[in-house]
Amino acid sequence: MTPEISDWMPWLAATAQKTLDISCLLDPQGQMVYLNQAAETIFLAPERMELCWLAEFDASDAPSSALSQLDILQKATDEQSWRGFLKHRLPGADWTSLAVTVVPLAADTGEIARFHLSGHDITALSLPALPSITIETPQFDLMMGLLEDVVSLHDDHLNTLYATPAVSRITGLSPKQIVGKSAFIRIHPEDRQRVLHTLRCLKRQGEAVVRWRHSNSTGEWCWLETRVRLLESSWAPATYLCATRDITQQLATAETVLWRTQHDILTELPNREYFLKQVQSAIDTLPSEHMLATLFIDLDGFKRINDSLGHETGDALLRVVAQRLRDTLRTHDSVGRLGGDEFTILLNPVHSIEETEVLVRRILPAVARSVMIGGQELFVGTSIGISLYPDDGIDPETLIQHADVAMDQAKRTGNNFCYFDRSMHDATQERLRQERCLRRALDQGEFEMHYQPLCDPQTGEVGSLEALLRWKRPAGEQSISPARFIAVAEECGLIEPLGSWTLQTVCEQAAAWHTEWGSCPIVAVNVSTLQLTQPWFLRRVKSVLSTTGLPPDRLEIEITESALLGQGNVAQQTLAGLHALGIRIAVDDFGTGYSSLSYLRDLPLDCLKIDAAFLVDLVNSPQTQAIIRAIIELSHALDLEVIAEGVEEAAQRRILAELGCDRIQGFLISPAVSALAIPDLLHRLKDEETHPAPLHLAA
Repeated sequence: MTPEISDWMPWLAATAQKTLDISCLLDPQGQMVYLNQAAETIFLAPERMELCWLAEFDASDAPSSALSQLDILQKATDEQSWRGFLKHRLPGADWTSLAVTVVPLAADTGEIARFHLSGHDITALSLPALPSITIETPQFDLMMGLLEDVVSLHDDHLNTLYATPAVSRITGLSPKQIVGKSAFIRIHPEDRQRVLHTLRCLKRQGEAVVRWRHSNSTGEWCWLETRVRLLESSWAPATYLCATRDITQQLATAETVLWRTQHDILTELPNREYFLKQVQSAIDTLPSEHMLATLFIDLDGFKRINDSLGHETGDALLRVVAQRLRDTLRTHDSVGRLGGDEFTILLNPVHSIEETEVLVRRILPAVARSVMIGGQELFVGTSIGISLYPDDGIDPETLIQHADVAMDQAKRTGNNFCYFDRSMHDATQERLRQERCLRRALDQGEFEMHYQPLCDPQTGEVGSLEALLRWKRPAGEQSISPARFIAVAEECGLIEPLGSWTLQTVCEQAAAWHTEWGSCPIVAVNVSTLQLTQPWFLRRVKSVLSTTGLPPDRLEIEITESALLGQGNVAQQTLAGLHALGIRIAVDDFGTGYSSLSYLRDLPLDCLKIDAAFLVDLVNSPQTQAIIRAIIELSHALDLEVIAEGVEEAAQRRILAELGCDRIQGFLISPAVSALAIPDLLHRLKDEETHPAPLHLAA
């Protein structure tokens, strides 16, 4: 025995003990020297057992063709194995029948040291040969008619020789209609090779079970399960004995349960787990010269529809989108729903990026078409992220994750679709790091408010302060701009606690100044679009004013143009409620977005803040001066104040004063300072000479 085989012997012995088949070792004289657990339950007392070895099965109690055990061992030695049957019993007990195989095991010297006996119990399956049946035909037919399963006999060519009456219930065909005809012609073409393979295996297994589809009397396919047994020559002309039952409903039930575990019930698309399996299967079978493309799709505008029109409308829209995605795909492509308004598509295969883009551009217009639901015409767009196998990942999870990252990039940049690249992954990791830091900062109080004065460009009188959020990073950590960490807060859902903290802190500080000084400048607080569109925001402002005691006319809410455009009625109702309290409303960064002048007329606004980008070439550009003049004149005509941001030069201040700008803000006046520094700053600004000489503009 080689060392390798010796190492495996404990494993083989353990396996033999666990198997359900019998496994025995016999010495050269035929005495049992080892029995596994299955053999021990059958050979209860080997020394008292009556054994009967048969080359062919004989169901009688006194078989005439029995062989001696030594003859069996000799045949196994001569032919390297022997297959047959072993009947055994204790005195006075019934016979137990086994289908067995005997194999000689040689020692290193070449001499036979042991014989291995393996087999399984076939007592329950043992049937006498047809010639031995002595029951009268009416009795036999009655007995066979009670069987739920179909029992049948077939020859070498699967011609049916006999079938019990149950065949009518299962197939709709009477025994007379199928006897004498080949069962093969009614086997589904896709199942024929499997059935033939099963029959070929019978020569070494003796018995097998196969599932196949059968054409019934109406031409429909029903699933059958057949236990087939190879018969001895004494059964001739019968070769196969079969017991068949209908498992169509069983499989349908199992298939339904499996389908529900693998699919999204709403859209009937594969769910995340099943889609991942589809991607893995595609990876495993993909030719080396091909690629796969994984698409991560997010619906733009779906949340607005779902929130405003209800979940029933949202669900109906998702079903329409799911069907449109199906309709755009090729035969081997797959589409799944991850949840919410997120879908995934596997393009299998693609040969180039250009081919991928063609398929993506087929999806975009298909989803963008209007949808009529409940009498309303609805529109949604799509943002699509794309990752490619193997360049962007070699496993399904990574491919979907990278496609998701690319989708976020597409949404941020306003593109319909975007391919993944490694820099996006780095950016995503950085955003996750910033999110962790942001949560820590909220917990540990690392934020503080600074205040920047806004003054009259002619007199220098300070009329208001803008509250600006600052993050005191721990020593050694890189600073993060407010624009960046506020964007991260919105992405990760921290804008609500951060915004609430900001509003509370600013109002508490302004109320303290108001109490100490008898009055205080108006204090402006920036509010994000996400905050403004929440129905709870107005209640939150009322609560803060009530608890701090700050007069509402001392508070100004600054919003961006994007908060006014395309945000529905919630934002407008919130603005109306704030204005009704006496709170001032300012539009920040005016002129940088997709401006719609109608909101200047329709919404309760108090002032516009001209973005600092307009001031860059203000001094040297008559065109810029003309634009700012037009903004100021329009605003004043609508009874709105105008504030210019980013004033850094005295010349800019003089021009803005000449144009009639109401207030200016920027480093020329002062950078933002802490609340503790505000009293000294206001005192200094009041004492300074702030009457710039007018700058005459060209006509």
